[in-house]
Amino acid sequence: MSKITIRKLFILLFAIVFISIISLYASLQNVYDINYPKLERIPKFEAGRRIFPKTRNFFENNVNFYKIDQKAYAVSAFTDDRNGNMGYRYVRVLVVIKQKIDFECVINGSKSRNVSLYELSENHHMDMQVFILNCPMPDFIQFDDIEYVELRREGSSKPFTNVPVKYRIENEKNMKSEPRIHMSICVPVLFPGAYDAKRIVEFIELNSLQGIDRIFMYYNPKTLDGKMNKTLQYYTDNHILHLINFQLPFSENDVWYHGQLITITDCLLRNSGLSKYTFFNDIDEFFVPMSNMSMMETLNLLFVNTSSGSQRVAANLINLENTNPPITLHNSQGSSNLETRYTKCVVRPEMVFEQGIHHTSRVIQDDYTTDAHNGSLLQVFHFKKRNTCCEKRLELINGYSNALKNQFEYVVKILDL
Repeated sequence: MSKITIRKLFILLFAIVFISIISLYASLQNVYDINYPKLERIPKFEAGRRIFPKTRNFFENNVNFYKIDQKAYAVSAFTDDRNGNMGYRYVRVLVVIKQKIDFECVINGSKSRNVSLYELSENHHMDMQVFILNCPMPDFIQFDDIEYVELRREGSSKPFTNVPVKYRIENEKNMKSEPRIHMSICVPVLFPGAYDAKRIVEFIELNSLQGIDRIFMYYNPKTLDGKMNKTLQYYTDNHILHLINFQLPFSENDVWYHGQLITITDCLLRNSGLSKYTFFNDIDEFFVPMSNMSMMETLNLLFVNTSSGSQRVAANLINLENTNPPITLHNSQGSSNLETRYTKCVVRPEMVFEQGIHHTSRVIQDDYTTDAHNGSLLQVFHFKKRNTCCEKRLELINGYSNALKNQFEYVVKILDL
């Protein structure tokens, strides 16, 4: 056999082996992609899908608890440059305490005078209650110079607890720049076992179709199954979902409603200066415009009065007869009377000092308003099993049926849910 023939056979054999290896690799990648979808290999636009622009992550992904003593924890410290009805030039600290006793604050080596506690309004006499600790700043210290505050009980001999400054709240009347995003959602608690992964897909996809830029969701990763973890990771990689690890250092039975006052306040602070409008709602609740306007157009009309810091939006109770997702397309039996007590809020976060579960408790200026909206422009559709009568609500079905159905099926398929 000539040398040329041997060389050709060698080249042919090498080519066959190389092609086989490539084919095997591609086959394995297809298998792995089903279980662990990589965002860069998924088409960026399909059925109205948006890959959201990544913004710099200014905040860590945890709610930290700094133990002061057996009866007190500090959570989030923040500098507050707003000159309003809560005083001026403060470092404030979100604290959870069992006993209301005075605290000492030390800022950059100087002890604060006239330290005070502000009690949040929805503690409901639980053992562990949520307060904001107000530490006046010495005149010679600037906001940007403060990295942490030192705390302990007044008169205690124990060492001080260092609490890092997590947020820096700007003067809302003199913001240095426009908010980086238009609309965000705070989901205070992802209740364990209450929703499956498909409900998360529906919630995020429908809200993204309505123009929501970012969703902040507080969760305990120890309570999630594989499909839920996979789904949450997919949307985190997609830049629309920001997950915040929230694990109480004490029993959730000791604090009101799973500690939602903690997560709501933390999320309010996260969004101040970041988002123009921030919603507070759960996975089974959707804000729905009542006209042909977009969500952003609706909000701009609701907040046309620049003194409005919050809109408390009435709820329409939608009977959850069909529990198969997407539930928003399978259920439309609403109530003829709107729920005006258990409402949900959309706020201008920099204008609010205290936000509750169902209402805004305090704005930062006396001339700011917290308005109750009657549902003519915007309603909260709350999907829950109940006997409601007797009005069909077709706004979501008429507005988003095809787009939501296509996108929902697409994500469920690629995530193998």
